[in-house]
Amino acid sequence: MKIFGNKNTSETVDERTELEKKFEEAGRKVGKSTGKAAQKGVNAYRSVVSNLEESGAIDKVKGAGTKVSSFTEDAFQKVEGAIKEVVDSVSKKKPEKDE
Repeated sequence: MKIFGNKNTSETVDERTELEKKFEEAGRKVGKSTGKAAQKGVNAYRSVVSNLEESGAIDKVKGAGTKVSSFTEDAFQKVEGAIKEVVDSVSKKKPEKDE
């Protein structure tokens, strides 16, 4: 309680138009529905991942990926070696031109 009766006369004034207010309300509604849909997707993803982890399928897939990666790396090394051999043999057979 104030001694001299000075009242707080400040009011919050909303200077937005009705259109701006409608846009804000629509945005809030869309945001809520989008958030719910996103949360459902995240929950579904987590349940799938947990089911795969429980069954051990993720470890099998990781193992298969490692095997494929090593196989492709070996194949690339063999091809690279063969290319080097062919290039070396062609460059040895080809006489050098002196001009």
